[in-house]
Amino acid sequence: MKKNSSGYYEKRLTYGRDPVTGKRLRKAIRAKSIKELDRLVFQFQQEQKVKASVPDDDITFESYSKRWMETKKGKSVNTVNMYRLMLDKHILPEIGQLYFTEIDRQRLQDIINLNFSHANTCNKIRLTLRQIYESAADDGLPNTNINFKRLNLPKQKKVVEKRACTPQEKAAIQTAPLPDQEKAFLFVIFYTGLRREEALALRPEDFDFINCTVSVNKVVVFDGNRAIVNYDMAKNEYSLRSVPLPPQCVDFLKSYTAGKEGFLFRDARSEIPYCRTAYQSFFRRIKKGLVPLAPTADTLTAHIFRHNYATTLYYSDVSIKMAAKLMGHKDTTMIVKIYAHLDELKERVTDKLAKAFD
Repeated sequence: MKKNSSGYYEKRLTYGRDPVTGKRLRKAIRAKSIKELDRLVFQFQQEQKVKASVPDDDITFESYSKRWMETKKGKSVNTVNMYRLMLDKHILPEIGQLYFTEIDRQRLQDIINLNFSHANTCNKIRLTLRQIYESAADDGLPNTNINFKRLNLPKQKKVVEKRACTPQEKAAIQTAPLPDQEKAFLFVIFYTGLRREEALALRPEDFDFINCTVSVNKVVVFDGNRAIVNYDMAKNEYSLRSVPLPPQCVDFLKSYTAGKEGFLFRDARSEIPYCRTAYQSFFRRIKKGLVPLAPTADTLTAHIFRHNYATTLYYSDVSIKMAAKLMGHKDTTMIVKIYAHLDELKERVTDKLAKAFD
C-alpha cells in the first residue's frame, strides 16, 4: 500500500447505499501508518455492524441523557448539579457512547462497582440512572426494563443520631449577647423549625405579627458559592406553608423587621441573601457567641434546630399530621420516625419493668 500525495495511507470503504439515489455510500479513511489505518478501518467496520443491529428508535445513552437534563431545568440548582455530576463523572464515561440496546444490568452494576467504597455516590448514581430509564421507557425506547432493585449497593454507614438542643444551648439562645441579625436568624430557626434555605429567603413582609405567623414561600439555593432565590420552591409544594410564631420570639422579630426592606439575612452591601461562604461565616459567628454559655454549641448545625423543633412539637402533643405540615414534609414518614424514637425514650420500658417487679 502506497502513501497518497498528502503523505497518508488511505483506504476507501463501501458501507451501504443511499436510500433515495441508490448510489453506493463510501468513506475514505486515512492514517499516517498502515497499523493505524488498519485500526481505524476495523473500528469503522465495527461501528457499522452495531448501527445495522440498532432499532430505528434506539439512541445513545449520552444523547438521551442530554435531552433528559433539559427537562430538569425547573428543579433546584443543587438537584440539577447532582444529576450533572453523576452523569459527567461516573456514568457517561462508561456507557455514554452505547445505545440502550447495548446496555444491560451488568453494565450498570459495573458503574456502581467502580464507586463501591462511596455508598452515598452509589445511591446517587442509581437514582440518576433509574430516573433516566423511567423517562426512556415513557418515551418508548427499547431495552429500558432494567430491574434497579437488583442492583447491588454498598451498605450505608450508620447515620449518627440527630440530636435536639441541650438545656444549656436553649438557655444560651435566650441570653447570649449576639448582634441583632444573628439573634434574629437564631430565633427563626429555633422557634419555627424552618430549613436553612427557607430562613435565608425571608423578607419583612413574610411576617404577620397580627396573627403571629411567618409565611414560607421561597428558598435560597447555592449554585457553587452564589446564592439564588428560588420562588418556585426547591423542595416541594408542601413546603409552602404558614408557621406560627411563639410569643417568646414575636416582640424581638417584630422590632428587628420594623423599617427593613429586602432580604433580612444579607450583607449590608448586597441586595441578595448571603452566599455560601458568607453564610458559613455568619453561622460560625452565631456558634461562637453561644459557646461561652454552652460549650457544645460549637457542634450545632441549622438542621439540629430543625430536629429540635420536631422534638418540641412532640412534647407539645402536636399530632403527627400537623407536625409534618408545620415542617413542610410531603408526608408523615420522617415525623413518624422522630416521634417513634421519642416514644421509646419516653416509655423507659426498663425502668418501668424494674419498678413493677420491685
